[in-house]
Amino acid sequence: MGFLSDLFGTAGNQQQLQDIAGKYAGIANQAQQTGTQMQQPLLTGNLPPAAQALVSETLTSNLANMRNAFSRLGLTGSTMEATGLSEEQLASLAQTFGIETDMFKLGLQSINQALAGIGGETTAINDIANLNLTETGDLMNAIASIAGAAGKAAAGGGGGGGGFSLDIPGVGPANAPVGDSSGMGGWH
Repeated sequence: MGFLSDLFGTAGNQQQLQDIAGKYAGIANQAQQTGTQMQQPLLTGNLPPAAQALVSETLTSNLANMRNAFSRLGLTGSTMEATGLSEEQLASLAQTFGIETDMFKLGLQSINQALAGIGGETTAINDIANLNLTETGDLMNAIASIAGAAGKAAAGGGGGGGGFSLDIPGVGPANAPVGDSSGMGGWH
């Protein structure tokens, strides 16, 4: 490539930024989908199979232990046994609701992080692109200033001492007298 493409970059750099943005958007979309899936148990009342199996096994075990205890006491079929069994079933429902609520909260966090990630990455990529455009504009202005000053100097209108004045945006004016012996190549 040429000098200007080396200075200003190529369309490939733009494509790389777009590729990075696309990857982050894909990751954020996956996180958002996962978050939505995590919210479903609370909305539908159905736990994922593994969680439902855990709750069911716990309930079955607790009910069997309760029946065994009342049987040993000779109180099978009593009001106290029925009350104990009902309390175990309510505890199982509370456990189910707790799992659903926790999953919903995790899903909401995942969605919020996904949305923040999309916004944050988009902002970062826009900032990089804007910085590149700003630097490119400043460089173009500096090149134009050099060309203009060199043209004036060549025409004999560069001011006293045969030098020319250069104004670099963001740096400030600098004088580059012709024949300067400072060892700095004429730049101060």
